[in-house]
Formats: sequence, structure tokens, C-alpha cells
Amino acid sequence: MNAPEYQPSPSLDIVEDNCIAALNRFDLEEFQHLSQADLLLAQSVLGHGHRWGIWETSKTINPGKLNSSFRAIDLAKRLRAFLNKEPVPQASLDDLVAEGVLTLVRIALLLRLAPTSGQRVSKNRRLKPSSIAKRLYMEGPQILSRAILRKAKRPDTQGLYACLTQEDVGELIQGKRIRIEIERLDALGSRGWWTDLPPQQDMTRTTNPRGPKGVLLPEEIAGEYQPIPDAYLAEIGPRILWLIRDLGPNLLSMLESLAACLESLDWSAMTRDKLIGDYGVVNKFIATNLREFPWKDYQGKPLKPAFPLTTGATSADKFEWPPRNYQQLRILSVTLQSAHLFIALLASAGRIGEVETLTRSCVTIARDGKDYLKGWTYKLSGNLFGDARQWPAPTVLVQAVGQQLRLANVWFRLPAGTIEDGLPTIPPAHSGLWVSLGTRTSASKPLGKCEGALKMLAERVGMNPRPGGINLHAHRFRKTIGRLAGVALFNSPLVLKRLFGHKSIEMTLRYILCDEDVRTQAETVLRELRILHCAEALEEVREALAKGIPLPGHSGAPAARMVEAVKDHEARLAKSSRIWEDGSAYELAYLMTAAGQGWRFIQKNIVCTKVPGEDGLCRKKRKRGEPDTSNCKTECSNRIVLALERRDAEEVLDSYLDIARQARDDEQYLVFYEAMQRFAEELDAFQDIKARYSADPEVNSLLTACQELTQ
Repeated sequence: MNAPEYQPSPSLDIVEDNCIAALNRFDLEEFQHLSQADLLLAQSVLGHGHRWGIWETSKTINPGKLNSSFRAIDLAKRLRAFLNKEPVPQASLDDLVAEGVLTLVRIALLLRLAPTSGQRVSKNRRLKPSSIAKRLYMEGPQILSRAILRKAKRPDTQGLYACLTQEDVGELIQGKRIRIEIERLDALGSRGWWTDLPPQQDMTRTTNPRGPKGVLLPEEIAGEYQPIPDAYLAEIGPRILWLIRDLGPNLLSMLESLAACLESLDWSAMTRDKLIGDYGVVNKFIATNLREFPWKDYQGKPLKPAFPLTTGATSADKFEWPPRNYQQLRILSVTLQSAHLFIALLASAGRIGEVETLTRSCVTIARDGKDYLKGWTYKLSGNLFGDARQWPAPTVLVQAVGQQLRLANVWFRLPAGTIEDGLPTIPPAHSGLWVSLGTRTSASKPLGKCEGALKMLAERVGMNPRPGGINLHAHRFRKTIGRLAGVALFNSPLVLKRLFGHKSIEMTLRYILCDEDVRTQAETVLRELRILHCAEALEEVREALAKGIPLPGHSGAPAARMVEAVKDHEARLAKSSRIWEDGSAYELAYLMTAAGQGWRFIQKNIVCTKVPGEDGLCRKKRKRGEPDTSNCKTECSNRIVLALERRDAEEVLDSYLDIARQARDDEQYLVFYEAMQRFAEELDAFQDIKARYSADPEVNSLLTACQELTQ
């Protein structure tokens, strides 16, 4: 289990053997009960330092190669590094952390003295000092931190490892290294050297030799990118928004101030130590800036991530907060850019080639006052250089792109690659929005692999880079938008066809139906929306009846049926000693729509109340079946025009009349004809308004003139 790390000299073997021989005068089972003073004495005799809680592995006992992080390990700090990943008050764990340090020292001494290696050749050998140091740095604190959290809830339990549950052990042993360490504890316990042991896995249940019944799984097609699971989006979404809304403004402000500071230096006198040493210009600037301008969230509270956010490149400062050096600022900048890319892919639903080629001036405001992204599409373009196109840009996307522009501009002013390379002297040759921010690259180059950036983003915010067992690929974002829109949006195929830039509706349907459950989900959501919309209309009718105010001005035969249905339902409730309450309108709507089969929106204010099996004018010879909403007739008894836009109807009609009058006077007959056609369509919405306008002689003359144009 431990590969040979070095060949110790005979003198070192003799010294170590003498130390171990001296300590072996004590029984090994006594070490689990030794006091702190005795343990520190044993630790110093073995050559692991004279400071309590600091496990040292010096060159004397291990002259081979060993990472500097393993040479002197602060055990309490390592425990807290794992505990900080959990949302618990750290101040209440001080005593348990001290107990954890005591346990780690006892275990470490036992591993130095007792043969616990698991390989065939070396199963009766002791672990090497370097191997013990690596386990004290990673696996040991990881197991004990979980035990500390459990004991915090059950303080009366004896020991620490005994506080773990079988579920904890089952989860921990999924990792090979942790499983080996738990087995090592069991080995110490079986020899009588250690009594505080985690629970054993439950082996009392009988097992069917035939095994569980196999589940038929759909065939997996290589290269098929499925939508990102909803649960994954719900968990990673708040973390991405925190990076953009809370971290972004603070980080950008510091980077811009740092760029100004570096530009004021005399670089001819600068060395690496003067720049990024412990007391260098950059570290001093970061500390001063954080002290004068502490980072705060949008609520004005001290900024701190509520999830494990990677800020450092080494194990020692991996989760350090706030940042204190130049490398950590670069890592946070990479994470922030990846968060911007995440939002751009999800909010625009663009292809990776389209999003990758966005320029730093891609945000534009159209005539309608709304924000859009302007870029280029290539896949279905017959043009070698692509076709220009626009995407609607919601507020969060505009914020992300705006911040990305600031991030790119500030890194054009900062040193490329390592800081001793100096400030850039020429502007970047590209106009891309996404730039290379790696530790060994320059922002003057565009971003290389977007998929790698997305996977690294997931890891740095504490998420699995393979949601659903598939890599977090850029194309999965388009599939996700297609699935969500297919489930939730009315007339979603046509909407997505325009958004995705597809040439045919069949291409869009592939995105919507790429998930085998999406059709069932879409039907369920659509039926629920029909019931809710009907319930809303019924609630308005009931409220008008209860308050004695005029009824909503819905037109069509179903409007009168709605009033009678509300009265009858309320009467039935009264007979059963019940009253109309919040769920009553939903109950009635459920019945009237036949569980959501009826109440189909034809337009935004026109509804077909027909359910399958009823007669209707929309189908030839009034065949029973699904309503044909494309052939809706104004005289149909199942058609209802909601009063949703009654307050705007007359303004719309007047505007069409104004356009028609002006076009008639200017002899623009095509414009006149189009305006009057629109007027006639809107006029059929409300019969009382239609009667009023039909009695107007001027309106009649305009309609007559429109009819004459068609003859």
C-alpha cells in the first residue's frame, strides 16, 4: 500500500529503531489513554516536533521528496477546513476540535509504532513517516470532522468515531483511500489497541442469491447530451447567481484598483519578492483594500460564500477566504468568468460557437427598448462567415455580460501569465468577450476550451462536474432550455424555433422531446394551467356575485354558464354546511374543464371551453374529438372572450381607425386595407363594443370602402 519513497541510511534506521524500542516499553493499548503531555513527549522522541497540535515530518526522519504542506501539519486547522464546508456555528465546536486533535495524535503515534500496512509483502510493517503525514492531512481530518458534527448533536456519546452512523460509514467508504483508513482502524481494534471504532456495516440481512430484479434501462446513445437535471440546476443556480451578483462587483472593484496601483510602479526596480512576496506590493495592497473597503453582499452584510468555494491552488489555501494573494485573485476571476459563461449559455440558449464568438460590444438596445445580444450564427448558415442574429437578453444576462466586459478590460491591464512578466504593452489582437485567464496564459488570447471551464466551475463551487453522469457540456444548456420551455410554455415549439435559430420545426421538437418524460410532464403542466386559469375566471365571477358589483365583461355563451355554475356550486356547498373557500374555485374548475382537458387558449384573451367528446363548429360536420383551435368560429357556443383586455379594446380600435383615416387621405390603400382588417378582427371580441361602433356612420363608411377594395 506504500511504495518505497527513499532508501534510508543505516544511521537513520538505527536512530529510529532506538526511538521506537524506547517507546515500545509501553503497551500499545495504553496510547489511546495517554495525556496530552505524555503524547507530546512521545511525539518529540519520534522526531515529529515539540509543538502540540503540529505534526512535523522533518528531513531528518524523511529525507525524500515530500510536499511542504505535509512537513508541518496544523491538525486543528485541517479539521476546521473540513468543518467549514458545513453550515454550523464553528465557535461551538472548539472543545470537539481539541478532542479531535488529541485523537489524531494518538492514532498517528500508533501508526508509527504498530504494523498496519496492508500490502502482502509489507503487511507486518509500519507506515512510513511520509505516508502518515499524508493521511493526517487528508483522510484522517475528513473522517473525524464528520464524527465531530455527529457528536455535536449527541454530546453524551463516548469517543468520536463511535458517533458516526452506518449511513456515514457507507458514504465515506465510497472513496478508496477513506475505506482503507477505516479498515486500518478496524485492524487496530481487532488487536486490542484501539476501542473508539466506527459502527460496522449491517450484515444481518439475508441476500437473495438471484439478486434484485433487473430494470430495463433505455439505450444510451454515445455523444447524446441530455438536459441538465432540475435538482442540479436548483442547487448550482444560487451559487452561480452569488458569484455574479455578490462576488463580481467586489472582485472587479479590487482588480481595477490593483491595475491602477501596478501601473503607478517603477517596474525597473521591481523583483518577484517585492511584487508578490509575503510583504510585497500586491499582498499589501490586497490586505489594505480589504481593510478599507471590506467585501459586502447586496444586503450590506459581510461577504462570505455559503458553499465550499475554491480560492487557492494548493491544499493549504484551497478554501481560504477572503483572498490574500495575486494567484487567488486570478482563480476567482476564472471562476467569475465561467459563471458569466454559464448564464450566457443558459439564458440565450445559443450554440457554443455562437456564444464563444460574442464580442465585447455584443449588448444592444433595440427600438422596443429591450436588451438583445447581437452575434453570429454559423451551423445552418449558407454564408462562409455566418449570418448576423440577435437573442433576447434578460436582466441577469445583461448584468453577466456587462461584468464580463469589465473583467476582460481589467485583465488587459494586468500582467500576462506570471506577475513578473510585467504590464502588457500592446492591446489585445482580438475583440472576443471571453478571454484566457489561466495562471500561465495571457488575457490577450481568447478563451480556449469552454467545456473545460464549465467543468472546472462546477468543481470550484462544490458541485459534481458530471450531472446525471454526463459531462457538463455546453450543448446540454440548449437541451435544458428546450425541455423547460416545452413543459411550461404555450406554443413552445414556435417560440423555441426562433430562439434556437432552427430551419425547421422538426429540429426544435428533437430538443423538446429529448427527455422521455418531458411529454408526460408537459401534458401535466398544461392541464394544471388550464384548471388554474379557469379557476381564476370563476373566482372573479364569484367575487362579483358576493359583492353585488357588475360581472366581468366576458362575452360568449360560456360566460353565462360560468355564472350559473358558480351559483349552483355555492348552493351545493351550503347544503353540506360548507362555505366557499380558497380551493372551491379550483374544485369547480376541475369539473368544468374535465380535469384540464378543456379551456384551451386560442389567443391571449380567447378561450375554447370544448373538451374531447363535445360538439364544436371547429371540426368538419361537427365531429367529436379534439378541438381544432386553428379553425375557431366566432359564433361557436364553446368560445369565450375574456374581459382581460376590455379596458384596452377601445383604444386599440381607435388607433386602427386613426391609421385607416390617415392612409385613406394619403391614398395608401394597402395600409388602409390592413388597418381595417385588423379593426374588424378586434371588433368581434366584445359584442357590446361592436354594436356601438357598428352604429357609427363613419365606421360603416370605412368598412364599406374596405370591402370595395376587394372587389
